[in-house]
Amino acid sequence: MNYSRMSTSEDGQVADSVISDAAPAGADNATANGAKGSGSAAPSRSQLVRITDDLLPATCEFLHHELNGDISVKGWKSMLRYPWLQPNSDYGIALVRPNEGVVGVLIVIHSEQMIEGRVERFANLAHWCVKPAYRRESLRLMKAMMAQKELNLTGFSPIREVAKIVCGLGWKKLDDHVYLLPNVGVSFATRKLRVLTSFDEIFAIVDERHKRIMSDHGRGSRGRFVLVTDGSQWCLSVHTIETRKGVALSIPIYLSDYGHFRRWMTLFLSTYRTLDGCWASLCQPRFLPSRPMIAVRLAEPRPHVFRSAGAAPASVTALYSDAVL
Repeated sequence: MNYSRMSTSEDGQVADSVISDAAPAGADNATANGAKGSGSAAPSRSQLVRITDDLLPATCEFLHHELNGDISVKGWKSMLRYPWLQPNSDYGIALVRPNEGVVGVLIVIHSEQMIEGRVERFANLAHWCVKPAYRRESLRLMKAMMAQKELNLTGFSPIREVAKIVCGLGWKKLDDHVYLLPNVGVSFATRKLRVLTSFDEIFAIVDERHKRIMSDHGRGSRGRFVLVTDGSQWCLSVHTIETRKGVALSIPIYLSDYGHFRRWMTLFLSTYRTLDGCWASLCQPRFLPSRPMIAVRLAEPRPHVFRSAGAAPASVTALYSDAVL
């Protein structure tokens, strides 16, 4: 099989980067996915290989056997070929050994997003998994990804141990707490507002940027679209449903206008209840210009993290990520 190999220098650094391949002090025992390493490090290092279509079958075999056997190899392949995947895009980086094949992966979801009038390239970290015998090489995968300075890196579902590791490498937390909001409420102002939940009706109203967002995600996305309009202005929300401690919750992951959402929030929340049957929502503080009186602050067990030189924290959302696949 012909692999598209990442060019590396003799000392193991990714070519044309300034990131050292040496792990920071105290990081040798760091493990991907929070699992404890049970094997010793290999005597020689694995090759860093960009995961392209040639390596995708072996990568999906690895994910099936090492990460989640409930998902078939075919299922993994389908998940990694997300709707907005661009031609010639890669799926992340793998550790490959001559006699063993893939022994570790860092799977990312690439996208190009319009942020404050400019196109920004994003890579969302979806899966980080390394065989126990090679866990000491886990950070090589992360540092190789970080060496691509043109990318804004995000993570929306890391466990706290992984979040601690990447923050130790210079990442930042977006929010480490959330607001719990009841999906109830009545406002006289909402009588003049119109709520749309039909994909086609919303698509007919939104601007070109949001038409592209909706087309990229498609009707099969986990994200649910809700639009509220007063006839001249509108706000689009994209939310998902997540179960925590046996309770189903609506979670907004994208809002086209934070001010309008805050102003029309009770209508959005009651619509979520009607659509999802959920009696409460969890909302990230960065999406709210001010804290609602009805909000209860809770610790976020999976803090959102990012590393970006150009995108402001408030503009980073979970669109184009594993949250909507």
